[in-house]
Amino acid sequence: MRIVFLDGSGVAEPDLDRQVEKRLRALVRDSEEVSLLYHNDSKWMQLCEWAGRRVEAAYPEKHIERVGVGFRLPMDALTAGLRYTRVLEPSEVEKDRVERWMIDQADYAVIYMQPLLCMGVRQLRIFRYAQDKLGDRCINLCSSATEKKIQECAQRLPQWQRVVMEGLLMRTPKRELARQLGVSMTTVHSYQLAAQQEVTNALLGTEMPSRRCALFGFSRWRMPSCDKNALYQAALYLLRCCRVDSFLVPQEIYSPATEPMQMLCAACENWHPKVRITCMTPRQLGGWMSSMAIMERELTYEQHSTAIRHKRLEERHAMIDASDILLCKVTETWRSGLSYARRKRIPVINLAEYGMEKG
Repeated sequence: MRIVFLDGSGVAEPDLDRQVEKRLRALVRDSEEVSLLYHNDSKWMQLCEWAGRRVEAAYPEKHIERVGVGFRLPMDALTAGLRYTRVLEPSEVEKDRVERWMIDQADYAVIYMQPLLCMGVRQLRIFRYAQDKLGDRCINLCSSATEKKIQECAQRLPQWQRVVMEGLLMRTPKRELARQLGVSMTTVHSYQLAAQQEVTNALLGTEMPSRRCALFGFSRWRMPSCDKNALYQAALYLLRCCRVDSFLVPQEIYSPATEPMQMLCAACENWHPKVRITCMTPRQLGGWMSSMAIMERELTYEQHSTAIRHKRLEERHAMIDASDILLCKVTETWRSGLSYARRKRIPVINLAEYGMEKG
């Protein structure tokens, strides 16, 4: 089964990633092989990629692949491998027709489309093409209540933006709006884009999803350059595409002197909003606070074992329980925490599987 994700209008509903994940779970439940096809690098597409990772972790017995199609941004082999199972470049298809080609290959299409918030005619045409080709299998996740909320938000806009937004609500042609306002159609278009952005921001609010990544399996000292590059690139991917805003690390590497922390801090230091780096500490032991601004308080967990190997495994289990995704470098699964992460159904990025010698 092939499921394609299409760019539509501006997203105007919070917690949409959960809606995408819920719909994906329902679609893949009865299929053994599923291809999730992504195109472009918008916030909506990143949201769908995260939902795809969650569903992939939820059904480890199924063969679910993430496919990047006709991707326009340059990516090295490691970044492409982290983001997608494979990258597909349909050479016989023109760039502006890639989305139509994807729809032709699809069993289902998932999109968020609210015409009043659509900032380009092209997306509307793609949406209508998907509806014509797939009918009910073109799934629009925009709720029916959104238009009413848009009307309420439009009343609070500045005058010129409000007039244009009300014109869109009434399906008034832009030429007529330009005549009424005594401005050019280009100015009307500028008012429209500004109004749509204001309404989208008002409906979404300022709260962003908070996601935490557990990190373990990296040597404290003298990491090979390929390992350091892989960790740095993976951290950037998690920050930018997965919206991770907190990293959880083992106590043994929670020091400015360790190379994993140096790489992690280098990736995080210029990111906005500020990213937190936290460590796990046994509850009966006192933690220590770092003077590094980016490193914050510890999380505690109950430690029952006395053997070093068992203590480490307890720590990793506690990290997994407190996280949304796992980043690690593990070559031996036994007593590594990987099996526990898969039982907990959280996404795992194991850099040992990505051929880091090419990094």
